Amino acid sequence: MYLNLPMMLKGSVIICGLFIGGQLNFDPDVLILTATIDQIPTLLRCLNYSDGEPIVSKTTPVVACSLDKDIYPLLAARMNYFVTGFELGMHALNIFPAGLFLISIPWQKKSPSRWKILP
Repeated sequence: MYLNLPMMLKGSVIICGLFIGGQLNFDPDVLILTATIDQIPTLLRCLNYSDGEPIVSKTTPVVACSLDKDIYPLLAARMNYFVTGFELGMHALNIFPAGLFLISIPWQKKSPSRWKILP
């Protein structure tokens, strides 16, 4: 399985940043949002409104942390999401509580009108 995973080229990631609330002060290549079950319908509708493209969840229970959040959205230029709690590494390390949605949005899908609707 690991031999078929897409990988980032060494040196292609310069900065990883964490941002909590308010306004972004940088332009990320991949924006990763967390949402609860109550927030996700509104968030996905807003993100999907401009292009109408289906949002497909691509994940595996083994490498969910890097493949799904970072690499797939950037290389495929598609949004991706998954629900925390079933992937082995993050669950074993208790990184996120079960039931949170993680949505990854690549720079190719960003538009100024989308960010105006996000809190």
